[in-house]
Amino acid sequence: MELIFLGTSAAIPSKKRNHSAIALKAFGEVFLFDCGEGTQRQMAKAKVSPMKIKKVFITHLHGDHLLGLPGMIQTMAFREREEPLHLFGPRGLKEMLEAAMKLGYFSMNFDIYVHEIGPGKIMETEEYRISCAETEHTVPNLSYCFEEKKKPRFLRDKAIKLGLKPGPAFG
Repeated sequence: MELIFLGTSAAIPSKKRNHSAIALKAFGEVFLFDCGEGTQRQMAKAKVSPMKIKKVFITHLHGDHLLGLPGMIQTMAFREREEPLHLFGPRGLKEMLEAAMKLGYFSMNFDIYVHEIGPGKIMETEEYRISCAETEHTVPNLSYCFEEKKKPRFLRDKAIKLGLKPGPAFG
């Protein structure tokens, strides 16, 4: 698992810090948490391809957390993306995205699914679970939790301490 901080600034970016965006590479997927303006450039610098992103999670509907999304979607369309894109965020995300997408003139060959969510489990696979909780802010805000599922494994040293004798099944 690799966590890449693409932007950690607040409402106004600085020379050294971009608007909010975090990429998470895990289990052969790239997840994007927030997509502030300038995220595409930060992704290019970090060698994170927007074409590999299948799921985007928006915390809240302030511009510094989502205004990079329309441009990134346009780039995906220009690069002839065909795979669907899933967007998760608070109520109002779909309406805001639809308004922003009217600003550009381009066609898309892929579907965008907007999931307006509330607190609780968002998705679960064999490898991970993603959930969210509401947090205090000036607008409805979600905090996300990406949790890797624990896999059973054999702890050789612990087995010996417990008095188990090494044998062929010990590994």
